[in-house]
Amino acid sequence: MSLNARSVVNKLDLLQATVLDLKPDIIGIIESWTQDNILDSELILYGYQLFRCDRKTGNRGGGVLLYVRDLLNPIEFRTKTEYGEHVWCRVNDLLIGLCYRSDKTLVVGQENEVRLRGLLHEVCNQHLILMGDFNYPGIDWSLNSTSASVNSGTTDFLQTVDDCFLVQHVHDPTRGDAVLDLIFTTDPDLVSDVQKLHPLGNSNHNMLLFTVHLECDITTSKKRNQRLQKR
Repeated sequence: MSLNARSVVNKLDLLQATVLDLKPDIIGIIESWTQDNILDSELILYGYQLFRCDRKTGNRGGGVLLYVRDLLNPIEFRTKTEYGEHVWCRVNDLLIGLCYRSDKTLVVGQENEVRLRGLLHEVCNQHLILMGDFNYPGIDWSLNSTSASVNSGTTDFLQTVDDCFLVQHVHDPTRGDAVLDLIFTTDPDLVSDVQKLHPLGNSNHNMLLFTVHLECDITTSKKRNQRLQKR
């Protein structure tokens, strides 16, 4: 599940109810609006491991939270490319990423788009899924093209997606008439059944629910208890 929360702290009860209802294995939350004064313990979802990246500039907004079921044994992954708001983990051979791209250069800096394209080039040779809000309304993902009026950054991003052989799986608008929330993979058969759901609370983005086809080892409660007893 992927969603843009526009501040998750005041929606935690609603988030927990949504998770109990949909039971996703992976949850990507964009625009968490979390800062370092909010503890991990305040963001816990039972049965999930949390990976987070807050906006570091002090400006309101941004931030990403990635939750993955404990049973899937997720391991944190760090990229070499420096980019503002993204987080990664690995489940078996699958690299799972979550990214937010703000179009406010006064907040994120002029080099933000260049770094994002560098990030895609770094990870594209791996088996991966990348979710996020990329804020490129000028891209028609059904035709894989841009209009003549878009800026060069939009065109460069689409060219990078093509150069990296990434497949984009979302084609229905996720905010108004724009497809802003995206799911990229390096395998066209990795993701299916993408569904657009209602927003979370007062968010102005639709949530996305989708199926990831992956065989992986899981840690059962019995195995986990055995490990704890040996410590």
